[in-house]
Amino acid sequence: MTNMPKLAARRARAATPTIAPQTPPTTSAIGAHILALLTQTAETNIRIANEQLAKWGTRFASDPSHAFEWSKESFESAARHRIAKDILILIEMGLNGDEYAKRSDIAIAREIKRALHDEVIRGAKWPQRSTSPQSNEMQLCLNAQRAEWLETIQRLFDRHEG
Repeated sequence: MTNMPKLAARRARAATPTIAPQTPPTTSAIGAHILALLTQTAETNIRIANEQLAKWGTRFASDPSHAFEWSKESFESAARHRIAKDILILIEMGLNGDEYAKRSDIAIAREIKRALHDEVIRGAKWPQRSTSPQSNEMQLCLNAQRAEWLETIQRLFDRHEG
């Protein structure tokens, strides 16, 4: 009876196919994969943000002053929602853009990365200063979301380049 686990392990090894060396993915496949992951992440972020904002709305309906006192999460959720929608718009514009010059998926992903980078740097160098504390808070949250997206897309590129 003690040989049963060894036999099962031997059968499993025998049944495991040998993996042939894979050819590296093409640039086109990498670009399509990155855009698909960005789209999936954006859609997930929108869903999560909507759920969190709905919870905040419930708290607001029951006790508005308390909801505003603890509204940092709602600012972050609104920023998460907005930037995720912006990402989807950038992807859509890239895919359906100029009818005369079709850009590759990898070029679209690089353009999104560049746009995020530029906005994050601009927000850090010249933060918006308003007399409205809520406006200032929202701008900080928006820039933080852009930075998170920039990290995400950079990791995707690093995974495929490294």
